[in-house]
Amino acid sequence: MRRIIIILILATTLVYGQEPINPNSGGIMSNVESKRIESVLDNYFKALNNSSVPQALAQYGADGVFMPKEAPTATGQEQLKAAYEQVFKTLAFINMGFTIDELIIENNMAIVRTSSLGDVKIVANGAIIEGARHRELFVMQKLNDEWKIARYMFNTTAPLKH
Repeated sequence: MRRIIIILILATTLVYGQEPINPNSGGIMSNVESKRIESVLDNYFKALNNSSVPQALAQYGADGVFMPKEAPTATGQEQLKAAYEQVFKTLAFINMGFTIDELIIENNMAIVRTSSLGDVKIVANGAIIEGARHRELFVMQKLNDEWKIARYMFNTTAPLKH
């Protein structure tokens, strides 16, 4: 009887037990893909810190979607360009870093939940908001063997005071 219960538990785990892929877990393929996704996000945050519209756009797919807080949704490269031009006219990110909190990869799609921390400068008045914290949700898509941002949205964990 004990043997049957163990077999049922193993079978159930194999059929229903999909877990999120942790970037620090063992699988070689998942580890490679996790690193590739992390590299895209690293380039994205470098774009924020450099106020670089071209660098930010390069991380998105052709039909990427950016859903910023308190601003219209931007869809496709033209709207993304306009959105990031506006963001960088308004804000300058200083030493914004990120941590991957969760990463789920399924075939050519991935969901990445991150948290970020850094300083934000209000361009209009030069005020610096120290320790700005955000939560981000990225939907990534593998296109032509490259991971790209397909959808992105964020929110602040505390209201920014300026």
